[in-house]
Amino acid sequence: MSKVARLALVWMVVASLATAYADDDDHERARRLHDSGVIVPLEKVVAKVRATYPDSKVLEAELKDKEHGLTYEIEIVDKAGVVRELYFDARSGELLGSKQE
Repeated sequence: MSKVARLALVWMVVASLATAYADDDDHERARRLHDSGVIVPLEKVVAKVRATYPDSKVLEAELKDKEHGLTYEIEIVDKAGVVRELYFDARSGELLGSKQE
């Protein structure tokens, strides 16, 4: 294996470990916020999404720090293939807005 190939392989391993660590850290932070009652359960927000968009599938859900506070960003796709991103206040579960992608 060439020196460049070994360096590329090491870089890929380091990058994947850093990403996995960041994901674990985010998960733990979200769990702590939920357990302390700061944010509503993600399941509650997803239930609202499914009630409003019954024929859609959730593609991704993230907890983000935004300028106005903690926000759940939920990405969905409907049967027609339309992708939407929905924004919920993580403290109350209230829909803040959405955009079609």
